[in-house]
Amino acid sequence: MPANALSILLSTVAAVAAAGGNLMSTSATSANSNHQEIISVFDQRVDHDQRWQVERKRLSGFRQSLLPAEDGARIRLAFTGQAVSLLRASPWRAWSTTAGQAYGVSGDDLRSRPASDLRGARMCITIDGRQARQVDLAAAPVEIPLAENLADGPHQLELTFPKPCRLPVLGFRVLTGAHGAIAGTVTADAAEYLNDISVRIYQDGRLIAERLDRNPLTGRVLVWGLDPGTYDLRLHALGWQAEWLRRIRVRPGAAVDFGTVQLASDPLAKPRGPIARPNRGHPIFVTPGQTFAAAYKADRKTTDFSAALAGPLNAYPLPVLSAAVDRDTDLWNLRLELPPDIPDGLYHLGITCSAGRDQATHAVCVRRQFGKHFRLVKFGHMDTWTQRNAQYLRLLAELTNLINPDLLLISNEVNWQYVAGALSVLRVPYLITSGNHGLPGFERYFGRPVGWVRAGDVFVANFGLDSAPLAAELPDLFQHAGDARYRIVQGVEPDLPEQIGRQLGVNLYAFGHGFINEWLEQSESPQSPPWLHLGKEFHLVTIDLTTGQAAAAGVVDHLAGMAAKYPIPRDEPWSPVAFEPANDGRHRTVRATVRNPLTVALTDARLRFIMPAGNYRASKGRIIRTVPSEDGKLIEVHVSLDVPAKGKLTVTLSPATD
Repeated sequence: MPANALSILLSTVAAVAAAGGNLMSTSATSANSNHQEIISVFDQRVDHDQRWQVERKRLSGFRQSLLPAEDGARIRLAFTGQAVSLLRASPWRAWSTTAGQAYGVSGDDLRSRPASDLRGARMCITIDGRQARQVDLAAAPVEIPLAENLADGPHQLELTFPKPCRLPVLGFRVLTGAHGAIAGTVTADAAEYLNDISVRIYQDGRLIAERLDRNPLTGRVLVWGLDPGTYDLRLHALGWQAEWLRRIRVRPGAAVDFGTVQLASDPLAKPRGPIARPNRGHPIFVTPGQTFAAAYKADRKTTDFSAALAGPLNAYPLPVLSAAVDRDTDLWNLRLELPPDIPDGLYHLGITCSAGRDQATHAVCVRRQFGKHFRLVKFGHMDTWTQRNAQYLRLLAELTNLINPDLLLISNEVNWQYVAGALSVLRVPYLITSGNHGLPGFERYFGRPVGWVRAGDVFVANFGLDSAPLAAELPDLFQHAGDARYRIVQGVEPDLPEQIGRQLGVNLYAFGHGFINEWLEQSESPQSPPWLHLGKEFHLVTIDLTTGQAAAAGVVDHLAGMAAKYPIPRDEPWSPVAFEPANDGRHRTVRATVRNPLTVALTDARLRFIMPAGNYRASKGRIIRTVPSEDGKLIEVHVSLDVPAKGKLTVTLSPATD
């Protein structure tokens, strides 16, 4: 996401993330007549009784908000204006139906709907001492208009909540002057996974705001408080393709309804098809010229198999050396061969046959060799219930691309369409687990929750369950470890049994449902475990394969609590790499601004530029690889560079003849 879009993302509640969590009052006047002011719930003009609690949970995406915690909670605002709305953070969580489904191991039926914790919740609105109306919060829009067409001047607003509810109140928007709104319904493929969406608002071709909108129960979107004028809207959620609404005319005092819009699934985020392996979440590492096995589920009469690897600009046909069907499973076992000149990288695997065509996303990682040091990034528990958190997961994926590790481990995620969409930008192979909040359908998107991968001298057992079945399952997985020098297990809970870990020679255990120190808190003995034990915090792990020693670098010098879990602030997100102009193959000179949030320098970090065909030079770092497109019109330029710890630098790619 471009840096300017990230700053605009929080424009409606821009100061929510101010120091200490208070949203500072802001005001702005547009070219039209509409004057607006954003007032924090912590502003001195806001008064609330003692029946509220401060909310600091990561789900809101902001540092602080207020929740009505007891019967009859009241909040008052003194303001001057003609209209006022309530600004809230996304409160929606989609609960799965059984304990088994919570771990993503069985069942595909998502019965319960989001916003269940707001069902039956009401809010009573009083303006200037007169009760105006009640609002059903479960069906209310994200931004809730409270009063309009007021006389210009001072007013008193009072909100009362008869019962406590999970409504994170951030603040208020106050308008003076003419304004209108745009409304409509947004549904989608895989609609059971769609909660809120991003609405980008453009005027005269310029992005002026981005809001997170849509009630997941009703599908309704309300973009309120717009100046009269003509707008273009871009509707998007990670995991789905964007839809544009063009030239919508907003008139004073009216809401224009755009009808119903259906979002189609992103091809890279759809559930897995007939390709059983390798596939998204279960990649394979291979070297150029090597053969490897693939499995395709189809009828026994299937014929005419062909295969190819797809990269950003090219496709590489793969000879099918053999194809044999397993009559018990109807799985076709294929032996494929890589071309000797294929560039290193992460590829999608496509298989075509008489039964149809399927693509396995992020399935094959081509690596000529691994060095002395193996690097991996790990993090987890992103709370990917909503578009906002999926966008944050996308930022961490972009940071991972910059770091350029050999492997990414992600544990304990939630909404599989959002997650698959957020990870679609990865250029690094990854393993993922479901956990205590995971929605049903994990297998359809990422395959079995128990699996393994071999990357050179590193073996990883991926185990998306709690510890109860470990004794039976893990030894079976480790039969594939062979002579691997370094052995990793990725799980969910912190309590890997020490006896099993020692028996299997585990060197690193990564889990997502807890912090590093939770092992010591739960262990019967006070000593550290006999392996590197890493929780859900963000870590860059460097493994010396000759000595077996590993070092983990975190976000800050001393990790402590939720605030230090991730390297990019969730309340004021920024892009680890921002391109200007767009890195889309249209410009012959592109500048990349790079930020390293970690406490260690990034060596051999990677930038990838997509440029018009030609020869280029980099102002910093070195060009290590160029890959021309099949049609000769574009070129992919890979630049290696070192970024200082907590550092920022710019790299300009320009024609070599300048």
